[in-house]
Amino acid sequence: MKNLATFPVQNKNNRDPFMTKTSRRWPFAACLLSLACGTAAAAPYSTMVVFGDSLADAGQFPDTAGPMGSTLRFTNRVGPTYQDGSGEVFNLNSSTLIGRMLGVPAGDLAASTSPVNAALGASDGNNWAVSGYRTDQILESINSQSTVVDPNTGTLLRSRTGYLPANGFRADPNALYYLTGGGNDFLQGRVVSASSAAQAANQLADSAQALQQAGARYIMVWLLPDIGKTPALSGSPLASATSALSAGFNQQLVSRLAQINAQIIPLNVPLLINEVLAEPARFGFDPN
Repeated sequence: MKNLATFPVQNKNNRDPFMTKTSRRWPFAACLLSLACGTAAAAPYSTMVVFGDSLADAGQFPDTAGPMGSTLRFTNRVGPTYQDGSGEVFNLNSSTLIGRMLGVPAGDLAASTSPVNAALGASDGNNWAVSGYRTDQILESINSQSTVVDPNTGTLLRSRTGYLPANGFRADPNALYYLTGGGNDFLQGRVVSASSAAQAANQLADSAQALQQAGARYIMVWLLPDIGKTPALSGSPLASATSALSAGFNQQLVSRLAQINAQIIPLNVPLLINEVLAEPARFGFDPN
């Protein structure tokens, strides 16, 4: 039976231009602890498998400004200086924090295709999210191939067989699958009309459907933040049109997700970001 539930989410501020998430009424930690405790009492998730872009990338790229062997994540460093070259590694992102609170083994939450892990002989994890991925690339990482390419030089850093072919085209029915994507379709100029916004949304929904058809039962999906309100576009002549296209993306995504026969958990990130923008000081941000 189809089940489209809502689940509030919050995250610390992030340097990616469309990454901030929060909930006004329920602190994120409390929500996750409630979810974790509830599932642990009945049937805990066997693992967590992540697909997406920089919002969930657990360390696919080398951190060239960090300690030797460290990897890049699109959030702040651990502190106290928060500066590149300080010897501080990058903090954990939201997907990893969710997984930890649900009791998922740390190794499962590691990056799937990191050249650093390969060089160190470390095991690959189940986080297939790669910074810069568009929705078509997210789908490819599920159905065919996972690749990590240097965005500055175009150099292929590592590739490996995608999630489903690497697992005999079977998804774990007891795992939590986590999907986020769509922002790079906008930022890379792929979404320029209502039809291209719908196409991008369909590709993200196709990812959820591919997992469901392979046996997945629990799939958490981000709704797209309003890209017109991100620093990259806010206040520009394109902001209003981009906001409309973002809304169209989400409308198509929700429509498609409602047709998937799985427990779908959509995260209403646009609403939560609107709350932060309306009262930034309440969430620890300088309104100036």
